[in-house]
Amino acid sequence: MKSLCLAKKLTDVTLVASDVEITAHRLVLSSASDYFFAMFTGELMEASMSRVHLEDTDPVALRSLIEFCYSGQISLSEDNVETILSTANVLQISEVVRACCLFLKSRLHPSNCLGFSLFSESQGCMDLHRTAHTYVMDHFMEVISNQEYLSLPVEEVKKLLSSDMLNVPNEEIAFEALMLWVNYDLVNRKNDLPVLLEMIRLPLLSPQYLTDHIENNPLLKEHSHCRNLIMEAMKYHLLPERRSLLHSPRTRPRKSTVGSLIVIGGMDGGKG
Repeated sequence: MKSLCLAKKLTDVTLVASDVEITAHRLVLSSASDYFFAMFTGELMEASMSRVHLEDTDPVALRSLIEFCYSGQISLSEDNVETILSTANVLQISEVVRACCLFLKSRLHPSNCLGFSLFSESQGCMDLHRTAHTYVMDHFMEVISNQEYLSLPVEEVKKLLSSDMLNVPNEEIAFEALMLWVNYDLVNRKNDLPVLLEMIRLPLLSPQYLTDHIENNPLLKEHSHCRNLIMEAMKYHLLPERRSLLHSPRTRPRKSTVGSLIVIGGMDGGKG
C-alpha cells in the first residue's frame, strides 16, 4: 500500500494542510486513525469529498503520521515530538500518542520537566503529566535554577509552592524559590507576593531566619497581608503554648521535612 501511495495509484483522498497536499487511501487512514474512520464512514460531508482540508494542522507532522499509517513506524526527536503528539491527538492515532509520551518520559530533565508537565496536561496525557509533575516535585531544587521556572505564570508557581510533596530540605528553600521568581520580573510580579507568601510555611522557618530575612524585608513590608503572615509566624515561635490555636496549612510540614524538623520553643531560644 505504501508503494501505491507513493506512486499515487488507487488513492482516493487528498489531505490538505496549509499549502501541502498528501494523497492517501481512505482504508489505510481509517484503519490507523479513529478520526479518519469517523470522517470517512460517518455522515460528515468529508465522507464523499476527494479533498479534505485539515485546518490548523502542521503539514510536516501530518506527513509523518500518514507515513506511520502505512509503515507503522515514525521518527521522533526532541524537535518534533510535541508537534507530532498534538497532531496525533487530534487525529486519534493512539499508538503514536503512547510512543510520544514514552519518548518524553525518557527525556525528563530539570530544564524541561515543567514544560512537559504543562504540555501533557493540555493534551490530556495524564499519565505523562503525573510523571512529569512528580519529577518536578522531586527535583525542585534543580528545577528552580532553570528558565522554565522563572517564566512560569503565577498560578503555576502557586501550585508548586502550596504542595506538601515539594521536595525541599527546609522551608527556607521554598521562600527563596518564591523570591527568585518574583525578583526575575519584579515590576510585574511584586503584587503577587501576598498570595504566594501564603503558600510558604512561614511558622516553620527558624526564628533566626525570620528575623534576618523576613521581618524587615522591604518588599514584604509593602503589603499588609504579608505583614500579617509574618506576625502569625512570629507568634508561633513567641507563644508556643498557643500553637494549637495557630494551626493552619502553613504549620503543616512538607513530606520531605517530616522527621527532620527541629522544634524551637520561642524567639528567645527558650524551651517550648
